[in-house]
Amino acid sequence: MSLSVSASGMRAASTRQSVTAHNVANVNTPGFRALRAQNTTRAEGGVEVSVSPPTATGNVASADALASLPDPMARSNVDMAREQVGSIVNTNSFKANANAFRAQDDALGTLMNIVG
Repeated sequence: MSLSVSASGMRAASTRQSVTAHNVANVNTPGFRALRAQNTTRAEGGVEVSVSPPTATGNVASADALASLPDPMARSNVDMAREQVGSIVNTNSFKANANAFRAQDDALGTLMNIVG
């Protein structure tokens, strides 16, 4: 079970990184609204990610903030600082789960060698 928990963490980090990449790739797309990824704990252990679609007013910028722009559709609501931090967190989360997976795999391999 612990291997599947680490694997779910790696899948979640990968999905979050894909969402981050999608947002960054569309930072200059007029009217683009950023997607958001949210971790949810699974009852059997591990996590899964749900990706929320943007709302009509967007997830980051409020309707008032967008309305104050000369042309609200001329800009996306992608916050590059948020995306950069998210990318770093996603990378480190993947690495931590990969290290945990490797350690568990090594421990199981050692146990199998002892048992025969």
